[in-house]
Amino acid sequence: MSPAPRKTNLPKIIAALELAPAGLTQIELQRITGVSAGTVHKFVHQLHDEGLAHIAAWKTDAAGGAGGGVYQARYKLGKGEDKPKPPRLTPAAVYRRVRRRLVKAGELAEFRATHAEAQRRNYWLKKEPRRDALTSFFFGDAANSDNDRRSA
Repeated sequence: MSPAPRKTNLPKIIAALELAPAGLTQIELQRITGVSAGTVHKFVHQLHDEGLAHIAAWKTDAAGGAGGGVYQARYKLGKGEDKPKPPRLTPAAVYRRVRRRLVKAGELAEFRATHAEAQRRNYWLKKEPRRDALTSFFFGDAANSDNDRRSA
């Protein structure tokens, strides 16, 4: 069982939020205050639930899958209306965003090669094995997985 967060960390979090007019994400609060991620999470949600803080905006970072980004709430002290979370990007939008970034960086040829390789790999992974009737008669049906092949 983890120990309860120390009450001395709450003033650090409040002071950091007071100094940021645009608000801060939990990760930014963690870096500024030096408080652990779990403690920041607990106190920020406590402040939000009590109505002392609100979600001022949503920030996206490039750490999400394939450059799509993960939305992080920017918390700001004071009463206010929470901003709604933006809708998730479609895979096509993520692809366009990554492609645009790579065109600017001059790495489009490498991206196309790796993308084509992934497409081929997915094609062959989804393809069902085929056998003609005579081979199936003599040797049985094709194995569907590695375990079936090993036991045969």
